[in-house]
Amino acid sequence: MKKLFTIGIFLAMLIGIGSNVMAATFTSRLSSIAGVSTARGYSVGLWGARATWYDLTGVTDTTTLALPTYNDDVIIPATDSVFLGAAAYSRNLTVNGTLCMNSGAMYINGDLTVNSTGIFSIKSSAYCKNVNNYGKIWAWSTNYNTARAFCVGYTNQGTSATTIASADSITIYNDGIIGGSRDIAAAGGNGCGFYVYYSNQAKALNITGTAGSMPNRTFNAGGLVPGNSVSGTATSTAATQNFNLYIRNGQSLAFFVSASPSITSLQNGDVFTGYTRTCTIEQGASMYVATSFHCKAAAPTASQGAMVYNIFGTLDLGTYNRSKNEFDLYTSAGSSSVSVNVKNGGALVFGKVIGFVQSASGQTTALNPETGSTVKFGYTASAPTITTTVAAVATPSIFPVSYSNLGITTGTFSVTLPAGLNYKVGNALTLTTGNLILGTSSLKAGSISGGSSTSYVVTNSTGVLTQNALTTGTLFPIGTATAYAPVMVTPAANDTVSATVTATATGTFAGYAVNANEWTLTPQVATTATLAFTPATATNTTAPAIFSGAGYAAKTDATLTGSTYSASGVNLDAAATIFATGGTTPATAIASNTTSNLLIYSKNNSLVVRNAKVGDVVSVYGISGLKVASSVVKGENTTMTLTPGVYIVKTGSTVQKVSVL
Repeated sequence: MKKLFTIGIFLAMLIGIGSNVMAATFTSRLSSIAGVSTARGYSVGLWGARATWYDLTGVTDTTTLALPTYNDDVIIPATDSVFLGAAAYSRNLTVNGTLCMNSGAMYINGDLTVNSTGIFSIKSSAYCKNVNNYGKIWAWSTNYNTARAFCVGYTNQGTSATTIASADSITIYNDGIIGGSRDIAAAGGNGCGFYVYYSNQAKALNITGTAGSMPNRTFNAGGLVPGNSVSGTATSTAATQNFNLYIRNGQSLAFFVSASPSITSLQNGDVFTGYTRTCTIEQGASMYVATSFHCKAAAPTASQGAMVYNIFGTLDLGTYNRSKNEFDLYTSAGSSSVSVNVKNGGALVFGKVIGFVQSASGQTTALNPETGSTVKFGYTASAPTITTTVAAVATPSIFPVSYSNLGITTGTFSVTLPAGLNYKVGNALTLTTGNLILGTSSLKAGSISGGSSTSYVVTNSTGVLTQNALTTGTLFPIGTATAYAPVMVTPAANDTVSATVTATATGTFAGYAVNANEWTLTPQVATTATLAFTPATATNTTAPAIFSGAGYAAKTDATLTGSTYSASGVNLDAAATIFATGGTTPATAIASNTTSNLLIYSKNNSLVVRNAKVGDVVSVYGISGLKVASSVVKGENTTMTLTPGVYIVKTGSTVQKVSVL
């Protein structure tokens, strides 16, 4: 009885599985056929030619052997190269050699496996359920702007690709190369040869591989979006469950602009009302985006649920400077919310465009930089633009104002923060390249690293820079719209201090000339401090002094080191106090001109000394007092090429101030 029951189960399985049990395994047999043409060392055949194949039974009769169907497994050995000239089908496809989709789509009813010696060339669209790549999936011999569709999570039932069952998860396992060389794609015209669609019916997509860093592993495409009426597939239907996208195990994904879709997103105009879509970039994984992130110009009108991006690794829109690089968090009338959560240890790098748009009241469009995270402005091809729009709100404040770590690496361009807000960086503000313009907004930082003439905080309006000044000395790397003019504050006791600087001094002090730049310091608690101011141009250096108070009522003798004026024991009241620097006006002739016909002047970016005594030495000093040049007089004219600036020139007993233009 037991044996009969077992046989019955076996028969039922045969009936239930149907033709899948009887599927043949087709293997290209090109290397065994004499006279087969070769290309790049591979034996070459056409998918649609019967002579290309033999099946599981070893049949080689080319007059009766069928071509592979959607129910047949196909293997291409390492020594063979098969070209598609029309649409082709298989169940599971294993590529050890080369499969070049010269024309016609490839419909794979099961999984695509490309082994270490394999090349799967997408010159037209391809569809499969799962991907296992240890070799190369790329647009071989194809322009990088072709933007073919590589569709994952689709099966073929003989006519066209359809989305998988909703109970299934999809996997892209990548230990090889997807999308070709990143250098070529980054510098190329407009893309990576193809973009990736994933099924909007699946419950999850895992983009993974062997754990740990693999330097030769890359994943590049023109975009990554859920499928929605993809060409060559059955029309996608409304999703019926929540969806999770995971990027894990050190995968480094890069998406470059392509003809379409030019977007990396959890949405693509399909319907998933009442359900949530979540993308998680795990620690050690990264996503570089040179397309539009989340939205392309405007949000779709389809009815959608909440979308959440959790960044434990890196989301970078700044490294590859392309025409897009857009961080667009848009909602539409049919979408409830979209949020990006930068987790502890995670990093977000802003690109060219930063947009936050809520089209209906009650929606949420949010960037949440959590404790231990880093947000950076990192696009170096142009100044970033920030747009915030909130329905039914007069003064949008949707751009985040609180950060754990904030960085500026924008090359020669500046970042202008949205106006009228109070920003806080709980840990470190890092200034590398590019300026941060406050305008009417203020910024409080736990600490600041960097700061230079090429990267500082511009206090060009009512906004102030605040940080905790330590007894060991704290640099406030501030400046005007045109020049760097920092101040170092060393209080007697740790104190919170706010600082600004303007380009013009507003006061005077009898007997002294005041340098350009005026600082305002506001401590939280009154204290004494050592202050060190560095004006953009220190032209008044004799008897250096620091002036303070309304109308520069007080003067403190200062020490001049280079262009920095410093003094100890300066009173800082618990109120805004203005400061400036200067010194007695340098004499145009420190000693009288004993040679009546001696002339010292500038001409054509050069210093000219005329009629000096032959054998005398002409010495040139900068305004800091350092000698910058010297020359022995050998004739009527002595000419010295100098960079534009103000100099003190001495020859014999004559000393004169000269401006070289």
